[in-house]
Amino acid sequence: MAFWGSNTEEMVELARRFRDGDQQLRVTTEALQTAVATAGWVGPDADGFRDRWEQCRQQLSQTGDHLSSTAEHLAFEAAEQDAASDPTGRIDPADYDGMLGGQFLDWSDVINTGERVGDL
Repeated sequence: MAFWGSNTEEMVELARRFRDGDQQLRVTTEALQTAVATAGWVGPDADGFRDRWEQCRQQLSQTGDHLSSTAEHLAFEAAEQDAASDPTGRIDPADYDGMLGGQFLDWSDVINTGERVGDL
């Protein structure tokens, strides 16, 4: 018997890792922001450093956003696969660790949400 589709448990685990990476990145960025903001350093070099840091901070924030949206997308794909594979088309939202962004009960719920997640 051939296997079609994906291993949804692995997809959800990968989604968790992306989500955790986003959270870790945000905590680290906030700690660095505090350190930069409270450093007792003045002068043109300090100003230049803070300007460069602000650019880095924005890039880190965008990276966190990408990690978060990728986690949601992976969880959605897993839910879509699970719903398609289930004889009744039903899924348990708890299986996706809150990454679906709402309550999903059946295939139609997943399909209707696909437009939002598909924009990622």
